[in-house]
Amino acid sequence: MNKTIPAVAVLLAALFTLPSYAPNDYILHMAIIISLYAISASALNIMMGYLGLLPLCIAAFMGVGAYTSANLTMRFNVPFPLALLAAALVAGIGALLLAIPSFRTKGIYYIIVTIGFQIIITEVYQNLTDLTGGSIGIRNIPKPSVGPFIFTSKTEVYYLFLVITLAIHAFLFIMLKTHLGRSLQAIRENEPKATVMGVNSYTHKLFAFSLSMSLSAIAGALYAHYMSHVSSDNFTLLNSIDYFLMVTIGGPGTFYGPILGTIVWTFVMEALHAFRGLKELIYGILLVVIMLVMPKGTVSFLTTGRVARLLRRGRAVKAYRPA
Repeated sequence: MNKTIPAVAVLLAALFTLPSYAPNDYILHMAIIISLYAISASALNIMMGYLGLLPLCIAAFMGVGAYTSANLTMRFNVPFPLALLAAALVAGIGALLLAIPSFRTKGIYYIIVTIGFQIIITEVYQNLTDLTGGSIGIRNIPKPSVGPFIFTSKTEVYYLFLVITLAIHAFLFIMLKTHLGRSLQAIRENEPKATVMGVNSYTHKLFAFSLSMSLSAIAGALYAHYMSHVSSDNFTLLNSIDYFLMVTIGGPGTFYGPILGTIVWTFVMEALHAFRGLKELIYGILLVVIMLVMPKGTVSFLTTGRVARLLRRGRAVKAYRPA
C-alpha cells in the first residue's frame, strides 16, 4: 500500500500535466480515446472479472447511451450533464430488463443470449433511422458542455473526460472493496457456497449487470459528443469482442488490468494501421503471443516477478559463452 500511493500520485501528476508536454493534439486524441475505452473495459470487468460472467453485448449499451444523449441534446436541448445521466439511466433499465430472463440461463447459454441481444440491437440501430440515422448515423452532435462553457479544444475535452474517468474508477475501486464487491467475487468462486452464506446471487447479478451497462452507456455518450458523429458501425458484436480482449489482455478480476489492457490494445491497433491488408493477421499473431507470454494478463505478468525472471534469464543467456 505504501508503494502504491506514491506510484498513483506520480501517475496522476503525469496525466494532469499531459497537455503541457504532449507534442501534438494526436497524443491528446489517443489519451481521450483510451479514457473512454477504459471506462467500458472496466465496466465489463465487473461482470467478466469479478462475477465470472461474459456478456458480449456491452457495445449495444454503449449505443444506447450514445443515441440517448445525442437525441436529448439535439432534439430537446437537454443540458449535456442531464443527458449523460439519462443515458446511464436508460441503459441501466434496459440492462435490468435483459438480465431478468438471461440470468435464468447459465454458462454458454448465457453468452449466447447476450450475443443474440447484441446482434438484434445492431439491426435495430441500422433500421430505426428516425432515432439513430441508420447506417449513416447522427452527425453534428453537440460538443460536451457544462452551463455556458463548451468543451471544444482537445485539451478541454481531455481534462473533462479525465475527471469523469477518474471519478468512475474511484467509485469502482471503493465499491469493489466493500461487502458488495466481495460478494461478487464469492459468487464467481463458488455460487452455491455464497448462497449458503446468505448472498443473494440473483439480485447481485442484476445489480452488477445494470451497473456495468450504465457505465458503458456513459462511455458511449461521451464518445458521441466527442466525435460529433456516431453510427451503428460503432456498436457491433466485433466492438463488444474488442472490449473482451482489452480485459483479457490486461487481466480480468484486477482493478488495473482493464486500464493496462486498453492501453496495450489501443496502441497495438493504432500501430497496425500502417500494415493495412496484413493488419488482421499480425493482430492475431500478436494476440496469441501475448496470451502465451501473459496468460493471466498484463497486471499478473508485471506483479508476479515474471518480468524479473525473464530479464535474469536473458542476461544469463547473453553472458554464456560456449567454448
